[in-house]
Amino acid sequence: MMRPTISGDANIINTGNNVTISQNIAPKRVLSKSLIYKLLTIVGDKLLEDDDSAMSMILPIEVREKLEINQANKYFNIFRHLGYECDVIDNVIQGIPRGEKILRRLRNLFTDVADYDANGTPIPGNGTAQLDSLRETIYEIILNDADFDADKTWDEDIRHFIDALLMYGTWKCKILWNVGELISNDTN
Repeated sequence: MMRPTISGDANIINTGNNVTISQNIAPKRVLSKSLIYKLLTIVGDKLLEDDDSAMSMILPIEVREKLEINQANKYFNIFRHLGYECDVIDNVIQGIPRGEKILRRLRNLFTDVADYDANGTPIPGNGTAQLDSLRETIYEIILNDADFDADKTWDEDIRHFIDALLMYGTWKCKILWNVGELISNDTN
């Protein structure tokens, strides 16, 4: 009996008796730092305005708690596997000259879809719909960018990046309400 042999790039197995098995299994896709930089630049260029408003310095709370407060539990399962990409975004955004403004504009996009009471006080809840809306807005920004070549980037990678950016924005307290903001609005 002939012993199976693996040859070439380990995608072809010769089992003997002139039987060859081809194993073309796609590797797990991980967003590269260069792709994250490219997509952040596209999103940043389209989101940025000459906006000099101050950014909140409230420390981020646990992402899961923030998702629960805002009733966006669907995103816990989406965000749970994006830790690496979130770290890469954090490193890349610090190297972009106007990285802070990208976060500020991301916050502005969130406040446009957030819910408020009659007094303008933020109402936590409906977070899933708010994040879904942000997801689509950012997706459209990327696809409609004149410099973006959709033939060179998989749609899956774009959506993966957007989810990681939303997690990053949630972690940095620019997306969804956190307890500190809700308490400070109650005391005003």
